[in-house]
Amino acid sequence: MSHLLRALPLLALAAAAPARAAPAPQRASAPAIADYVRARLAEASGDHAAALEALRRALLHDPQSAQLHLSYAETLARTGDLAAAEAEARRALELAPSGPAAADGHLTLGRVLAQARRSAEAVRELSEAAQLEGARARAEPAAERELDPEPWRELSRQRVRMGDEAGAALACEELAALDPGEGAQAYRELAGRLADARELEGARRELDRALKLGPGDPETLKLLARVEEARGHDAEARSAWERAIAADPDDPDALLAAGQLALRKGDLPAARGWLRQLLRSAPGEAEARARVAALWLEARQPADALEAATGGDDPRLALLRGLALQQLRRWGEAATAFAEVPHGAGELYASARAALGYVLARAGRPAEALRAVKRGLASQPDDPGLRYALGEAYDRAGQRDAALAQMREVLKVKPDHAEALNFLGYAWAERGERLDEAQAYVERALKVEPDNGFFLDSLGWVLFKKGDLPRAVAALEKADRLVGPEPTILDHLGDAYQRSQRPADAARAWKRALAAPDPGGDDEKVLATRRAAVERKLRELGPSGARAVQTRR
Repeated sequence: MSHLLRALPLLALAAAAPARAAPAPQRASAPAIADYVRARLAEASGDHAAALEALRRALLHDPQSAQLHLSYAETLARTGDLAAAEAEARRALELAPSGPAAADGHLTLGRVLAQARRSAEAVRELSEAAQLEGARARAEPAAERELDPEPWRELSRQRVRMGDEAGAALACEELAALDPGEGAQAYRELAGRLADARELEGARRELDRALKLGPGDPETLKLLARVEEARGHDAEARSAWERAIAADPDDPDALLAAGQLALRKGDLPAARGWLRQLLRSAPGEAEARARVAALWLEARQPADALEAATGGDDPRLALLRGLALQQLRRWGEAATAFAEVPHGAGELYASARAALGYVLARAGRPAEALRAVKRGLASQPDDPGLRYALGEAYDRAGQRDAALAQMREVLKVKPDHAEALNFLGYAWAERGERLDEAQAYVERALKVEPDNGFFLDSLGWVLFKKGDLPRAVAALEKADRLVGPEPTILDHLGDAYQRSQRPADAARAWKRALAAPDPGGDDEKVLATRRAAVERKLRELGPSGARAVQTRR
């Protein structure tokens, strides 16, 4: 809080002004005060031109007011007129070379110089502001002391921008000697700036200093937890999150982050504890429930996601319920949830319509799937996600030519749509057609998502069809490493090994394909046909392959 705002009865009107506005004149005339208030209100509404004009009028009434010159300087700086801002700040210091107004003057001048990237000069002015403010504060009884911490905070900010962590910490230390609470906040801010710059060890040092002054401060503990996570110290991060939650049991950010960390470590019971505590602390907040449900979906825990998203008519929750039910393969219920997302939900509606088409097709209702996606396209005809979903719906309805034509329509709207590029490339490879074009399309998809294992599988399959076996094997092996055991990728890899005269490797790949979990993309009839084909290949390898099939059965 600035000195003169404490002295003037303008608080109610000036409260709408930006934080740390320059002080109003201490003994200003009534017209000057009126123009000052107009300037602050204009600043609050973002009208800098009107604010400047009001301050010019105020200065006509009181040209000797140092505080008005400082207000004018700060507003000029916000508009980028740094030369004029510097001149006004120096004029204020000429008018008030000592006392509280001088401290404000050096502070304002230091900020202007920092904005102008005149770092050394800025440090000198800010140091002078801190010295003056400190002398004033020390002259007052501790119980009555009103300290403005901004000179030290600004000095710390400027020094850390210059790479001088020690100097920045010294400014915080000087502030802490006068006001430990303000010092703790300054240390925390310094730690945050160091963390943003990935100076994690320095951030940890400054957080230790902040916690010595304020050991139970939740914001400091949350920053400590984030820094420890960034350092890879998960046990220390968990301890910091627990301390932050103990200090503020209803803090949604801390509860969510603690749950995220527990999920990352595979500790599902702990994650459930933190995330359910978050939902209990905010029972009616759709935002919290949506965040928790999304976390569970990312962790492939659809039952927990469904629990978090159940109830309420928020479109986000309806979409998340549908996604959870989709992961649970409860196709009909998922369709009901997706259908609850209203037309007015914008992008959520498009996503829900695309997902609705998918689950209806999985439920054996391909005609309804086509109608659902087309209804979405009627309202959002240029949405690439819906266009792609229509192509998928055609494909699941057995209309492969219509699906291919629709995917080409997707590329007219979005030429780098990776899924559509991959769909076309893989479909042509399956047919053994247009293989050069198929390879080009899949390679374009991989430029968008270079580590997509399914796109690499498509590339490997195209190369296999072209007879480029070494590159096909390399692409399929990389796809397997990225995705893990996936039946189609392993089936393709087995084919590539067999064609490369590597029967033992082929047998291993096909055995893994039979043991791999169902990815959830096809119905039981398709899966049974695929399994039978892999078993036949193993039998054709000879006795070792036949034994693998018998063991499987």
